[in-house]
Amino acid sequence: MTSATEDLPELRAESDSAFEVLLQPEPPRTRLVLGFVIVAGCLLFSLFHLFTASIGSTESYQTRTFVVSLTMVLGYLVYPTGRRSWREPINAWFAFDLAVIAFIIATQIHLFYATQTSGGLLISGMVELETWQIVLGGVYIALLMEMTRRCAGWPMLIIALVFLVYVLFAEYAPSAIAGPSSSPAVLVRNLFFNIDGVFGVPVGAMTDYVIIFMIFGQFLAVAGAGDFFTHAATALTGRQTGGPAKAAVVSSALMGTISGSAIGNVVTTGSVTIPLMHRFGYRPAFAGAVEAVASTGGQIMPPVMGAVAFIMAQLMGVRYVEVAIAAAVPAILYFWAAFWAVHWEAKRLGLRVMTEAEVPRLGPVLRSGWHYLLPLVLLIAMLSMDQSIIQAAFYSAVLTFALSFVRPESRITPLKLLGALESVGRQAIVVVIVAGAAGVIISVVTTSGLSWRSLALLVEFSDNRLWLALILSAIVALILGMGVSTTGVYVTLAAILVPALVAMGLEPMAAHMFALYYAVVGLITPPVALAAFAAAGIAGAAPMTVAMMAARIALPIYLVPFVFAYEPALLLIGSWDEIALHVSTAFIGVWLFSCALWGYLLVPLSVPERVLLVAAGVLLISASATGAVIGVAIGGAVLAYQWRASRRRVDSASGRAP
Repeated sequence: MTSATEDLPELRAESDSAFEVLLQPEPPRTRLVLGFVIVAGCLLFSLFHLFTASIGSTESYQTRTFVVSLTMVLGYLVYPTGRRSWREPINAWFAFDLAVIAFIIATQIHLFYATQTSGGLLISGMVELETWQIVLGGVYIALLMEMTRRCAGWPMLIIALVFLVYVLFAEYAPSAIAGPSSSPAVLVRNLFFNIDGVFGVPVGAMTDYVIIFMIFGQFLAVAGAGDFFTHAATALTGRQTGGPAKAAVVSSALMGTISGSAIGNVVTTGSVTIPLMHRFGYRPAFAGAVEAVASTGGQIMPPVMGAVAFIMAQLMGVRYVEVAIAAAVPAILYFWAAFWAVHWEAKRLGLRVMTEAEVPRLGPVLRSGWHYLLPLVLLIAMLSMDQSIIQAAFYSAVLTFALSFVRPESRITPLKLLGALESVGRQAIVVVIVAGAAGVIISVVTTSGLSWRSLALLVEFSDNRLWLALILSAIVALILGMGVSTTGVYVTLAAILVPALVAMGLEPMAAHMFALYYAVVGLITPPVALAAFAAAGIAGAAPMTVAMMAARIALPIYLVPFVFAYEPALLLIGSWDEIALHVSTAFIGVWLFSCALWGYLLVPLSVPERVLLVAAGVLLISASATGAVIGVAIGGAVLAYQWRASRRRVDSASGRAP
């Protein structure tokens, strides 16, 4: 489970498996040595998290600095200067990388020594820092920023730098956000020698929760759970209209429960489902868009969700299970919209249904893969009993490993195990580094008072109107999402805009979920829709065409965050009668909205019918009881007219008089 694959550079890291190099017959000596170092570092990284998860605790400044420093060492190896891949021939820049790595290791040794000998006084700010310590911390932050550029791209780096420049020159900023400037020494103390800086909540969420869930998900993946989910989804939906595409939606939802990774889901399930959809008549762009939308939903799909959900729980100070429960209905609505989009498209195109021979039988599929479900059952059971999240993931991973030996084809052999642990280390680079950069943003916002000034600014711009503030927040999120990871978008919104939304009367869970939701849908929103671009590569379609199609499929979902902002019953907050009413009307509304978007219900829809169904869908999705009643009436009238039209079509086809 990770959001590492939110960013395209991760695809490069995924293809750069050092473990594969070690298995080659006669790799070049330099590549063999470098590959061995990368594998050793990744194994150290994964085994460290397995050990800390087994004892149920990773909470310390030393742990976080160790994890970030080790990740930077791996990062500078996997993302080398002057080369697209560490496998390329070594050039003169490699010496610089070695110097950087040596410096990071020396910094880590110093930090450990300082925190041990001073009893933690250094990081609490109760001792005076020497000049060389300030320089050391400053260089470390600079190295973190450069690593952010290499693995997450320029947009995330630029955002972090904007906040750093702001806190240094806040007194010269526009009057609306102006404040006292910080000296470089104070900035370094806050960011580097303080557990609320670089090594704050986002990094804490990674070290405490995310990495062990990544290991759990990787164990399931190498054991063959992805194929099992795809076959099970095909067995469930293959005989229906649009069966192959529905299988993509269902399998990505199932895979999302353990992965939480958009691009990771695209390249795993999509390699099977996209060609399958194309073979049964779907356009390549549509097939890629379906997989992009479904895979992106994994980040909001309980029980695991994406890495951001763990950060959200820590920022809110609530149990993770509360976040997962609140996310359940919006996540199901997300996949509900995708499910009906592929249904109506299949109806509109008249695509054939898969034959009995092409659809696997559910019974044999479950008998061959039942052992993939037990770890998920254990995870959900432990979370529902309020057990430790860390140990729930750890024991689920252990159970996955043990049960893999039930069948020869699913066994996690020593080679598979080493490959899985190495893969976790490489995939964690993006997640941990982005978390460190996110810690910079949070620290600057909280220590500079920017959050309060942002509150005043948002209230002023929106004229204290919540609906306008929500629209502005959504626009900011989508703009940030064009090039920044989900983690970066959410953390920026949580630090600046969420407090303002809460101050304007929004339920805290709704405010944070609003930010999370729009941070996620940015992955399928043009013009830079990273999940759609990844799917386009598999589908062989134009990336922008896939992105536009993905946004169309998910269009009803863009309304859902506004609904639970005004009516938190969709987050399962409130009385059961309110929850039942608003959840049911939301599902009907999304269904009608999807009908209108794709122009089909019982027969093709006319333009006036589509307009009416859009209005009915919006009214039903909205939190207004009166609007829901009107929406039901409009939708019922269109449905009745469609039924009559369908009967006329049947009579005409059979030669009978209507």
